[in-house]
Amino acid sequence: MSTILSTSTMESHHKAEGNEFIRRMLKKEINQHEYYILMDNLFIIYASFESLPLLRGLFTKLPALKRSGQINLELKYLEKNNSAITGWNPCILKTTNEYVDYIKSLTEPRDIMAHVYTWYMGDLYGGQMLKALVPGPGNQYDFSSDVKELRADLGSMLTADMASEANFCFSRVYDFYVELQNVCHDMAGIS
Repeated sequence: MSTILSTSTMESHHKAEGNEFIRRMLKKEINQHEYYILMDNLFIIYASFESLPLLRGLFTKLPALKRSGQINLELKYLEKNNSAITGWNPCILKTTNEYVDYIKSLTEPRDIMAHVYTWYMGDLYGGQMLKALVPGPGNQYDFSSDVKELRADLGSMLTADMASEANFCFSRVYDFYVELQNVCHDMAGIS
């Protein structure tokens, strides 16, 4: 991975991962309803990435990188094992819809790859730690290929000139988790 890219995005990365919802995940404080809302919205985001024509080559070369199928498994598990979730329609966040519209508008492969870096590398790194902390089996963080090899393969496609767009993406990730925390707070009176 480009060291310059990683260094150039460090501040926005730390801000995105330091939000209240992620802190609660790290303390195992989110419940299955909150987690279901997260997974449902992530499914929409990842399925959008995985349907972009400009990314077909990436997912052909690295099929194990795809997350939407794994997230769907997580959703099905939650629906099967929590009767209160079965048939429940969680809210789709405003930030999810805005973000999906934005990534669909991108035309430069470099810009799209900056978003892939932000989300997918997050699963390949921090997601491996989160897997043990979520109120489900953590299917989203399971990869059918070696995680270290996937990191290296994806990292070899990243360049320093992606930093500006990656920083923008991290700001959208932060906004996503702030809205998610607010929805969960309103839903359950969580402080």
